[in-house]
Amino acid sequence: MTVTYTLSVSEARFWGFPRLLARWKGSIYRKFESIAHYCHGFTEVVPITFVLGFYVTFIVGRWWQQYCNIPWPDRLAIQISAYVQGADERGRMIRRSLVRYVNQISILTFQYTSTIIKARFPTLDHLVEAGIMTSDEKEVIENTETPHGIWWVPAQWFGQLAMVARKEGRIHDDLHLKSLIDEMLSFRGCCGNICL
Repeated sequence: MTVTYTLSVSEARFWGFPRLLARWKGSIYRKFESIAHYCHGFTEVVPITFVLGFYVTFIVGRWWQQYCNIPWPDRLAIQISAYVQGADERGRMIRRSLVRYVNQISILTFQYTSTIIKARFPTLDHLVEAGIMTSDEKEVIENTETPHGIWWVPAQWFGQLAMVARKEGRIHDDLHLKSLIDEMLSFRGCCGNICL
């Protein structure tokens, strides 16, 4: 049966609203009250403090895990400056490109997860304007089809350039090359965990 309250609503004053709710027999308010009574019966079975404690522990644990996975480029940049030798322009450009690739990895990762980074670098063109990416690199990334993020592409470039530096004798030891690659893979792994 449909009960109309149009006239009562139009004439209701401030204190008339609670009376109107009491008259409102077919409302969602009554359904909510019955659901609340139903849920209240379960609080005796499972204490709400236990559920809230579990929920808060889960949320704080997830936050801490995300915080611990924030990639920091400092260690990798220090290794690049120590292991990649050469006082000439070529050596400087290799070191600069390696650090630039590391920054590309982190920015491409944070574009998916951080609104601040997405606002600063909404497109790849903004990375080119900032000098973090070249127009050729932008073209390669745009033509790369992947169902997931593209943050792994600069990691590939990093590995290739590190191998070139080793072949040119700018990285004097295979152990230093391995250390660079391992550190980059650790950095890339943190970026992957951030995206999960």
